[in-house]
Amino acid sequence: MKRLSLITGGILLASCVGGDIDERRDELSDVDRDGYVSVEYGGDDCDDTEQDINPGEDETPYDGIDNDCSEETPDDDLDGDGFELANDCNDEDSSIYPNATEVCDEIDNNCNDLIDEAGAEGESTFYADSDGDTYGNSESSITACVQPEEGYSTNSEDCNDEDPLAYPGAAERCSTEYDDNCDDLINENAVDCTNYFYDGDRDGFGSSVFLCLCEPQPEVFMDALVGDDCEDTDENAYPGAIEMLDDSEDYDCDGGDDTFEFQSIDNRSSVSSKGPRLRASGDSFYLVWLAEELSDGTTTSYDGGVLVEFDADDPALGEIDSEEFSSSTNTITYADKFDFVTTQDYWAIGYGGVNGTQRLLKIDLIDRASRVRESYSENDSGSANWDDIQLTYSSDGKITAVACGLGQTGLHILQATALGFINGTIASALEPMPSDICEYNEVYFAYYLGNSVAQTMDYAAFLQSTGEFTVYTSFTEMVLTDMEVARSGSNYIAGLALTQSGKNYLYFFNTDESTDKTMQVAVDDLDITLLPTGSAAMCAVLANGNVSLVYANIDANETLEEVELDPGVSVDECAIASTTGGRIALSLRSGDDFMIGFADYL
Repeated sequence: MKRLSLITGGILLASCVGGDIDERRDELSDVDRDGYVSVEYGGDDCDDTEQDINPGEDETPYDGIDNDCSEETPDDDLDGDGFELANDCNDEDSSIYPNATEVCDEIDNNCNDLIDEAGAEGESTFYADSDGDTYGNSESSITACVQPEEGYSTNSEDCNDEDPLAYPGAAERCSTEYDDNCDDLINENAVDCTNYFYDGDRDGFGSSVFLCLCEPQPEVFMDALVGDDCEDTDENAYPGAIEMLDDSEDYDCDGGDDTFEFQSIDNRSSVSSKGPRLRASGDSFYLVWLAEELSDGTTTSYDGGVLVEFDADDPALGEIDSEEFSSSTNTITYADKFDFVTTQDYWAIGYGGVNGTQRLLKIDLIDRASRVRESYSENDSGSANWDDIQLTYSSDGKITAVACGLGQTGLHILQATALGFINGTIASALEPMPSDICEYNEVYFAYYLGNSVAQTMDYAAFLQSTGEFTVYTSFTEMVLTDMEVARSGSNYIAGLALTQSGKNYLYFFNTDESTDKTMQVAVDDLDITLLPTGSAAMCAVLANGNVSLVYANIDANETLEEVELDPGVSVDECAIASTTGGRIALSLRSGDDFMIGFADYL
């Protein structure tokens, strides 16, 4: 029994001792009781003194402790770039560390406290934009990751970085001497360019061919500012040029040949105008009209007239001089007709009118040098106004005034030199020959007298032997509507308009020849001029207000040529004159408005 007990006791003792040993061993292998055997006891708990350090823990970065007992889990330099946190500005990105390559990503890649600094990889080039037009200068640039807010552009296309209006596609300007739109051309198709027309004949007027240029280019004839030359091979043909009559050419480019370019004349606010009358003297044309009332804009005057001078060589100058005469009171009712001649020293104006029961015939002489005006007048008892007044100046220096009317007095004639009129040394005659058309031809001392009531035309003269007024020839059954005689030395040409047997005629005649033309409309007013070539030109105002130019050389047996003019108004009276060089002036009146045009005759 004792043996059994001993064995049993031994077993029990062994059992007790063995249990303690296991328990003790367990205590020593997991001292921190974290469930992990320490490395000393063959386990993997790298720190058996700390319960929160074992393979089951998460690594806590940067505490200097291997929390998870794994060398593969770093406590520092988490991104494995070889730089611990103390030196690494971003330990979560292995591409970020000291001296790493800086790239354009808005991050400090090389840990120098700068972001995307100069030299960064991926930089773009930006070009200086000094003028702020969004186009950069190729010769001035920077590289950077981000475009500067001001002063730089992404392109290098600006050809002038000092002008904000100069850039690719900009408007080219004539005001600059450089390339505005960066196409390597200067001033081409500029917005403010001028159309210069090809002027082949160098007359200042171009053809329809033009280029829009900043400067004229005369070396290639691109320098005319207007392009309406109707004949760019003839320097004498251009808009507003002097028309050459009787040549079938359109010199003034108005669409028709043998016409006039008319210009308006300042009428001085004339009221109840008479005229015009026109004469050539030297290199000037002198135009005269009368008016019951005139005004300079502030002062009104009466019973006056205006004399205007035009340069025959350069009529485009317009009015170059003038002389006005008038009275402060309105005492005369002017006759519808008056006349005007020039002498070497004077302008002579013959006119008339009625004042109550008196009928006046007056000669005004204006000294061309001093502009002093002298007058001579005679009255008669006629109460009816004059129907026609004519004035002539003969080669012997005498001025002859002829006034006629259908009233009781008939014909009134005054004759004297200019000084004679001034001094009162006058030859005067009254003839009981009622007429409403009277014309004096001093070449033959002959008078042409028309009476529209009696329908007669008389050819008369003073017999030098007896001093009596004698009718040589009388034509009947005709109504003479107007007549004028033009003289040049001993040569003359007469133009007359008449109605006979229901037909209307115009006649040209001189001593030897005559020619006529049937008119569709009666002629109310005419004037005629004798040209140095022997031709004559006449203006004819028709009863319908139209006006025609009629011309011919009757010595050469030419027929009368008629050109209908278009002044754009209804015409009341006309006047025509020519210089010794063949330049013609034609003046028209419409109501109280006056105009003048010019032409040449071959």
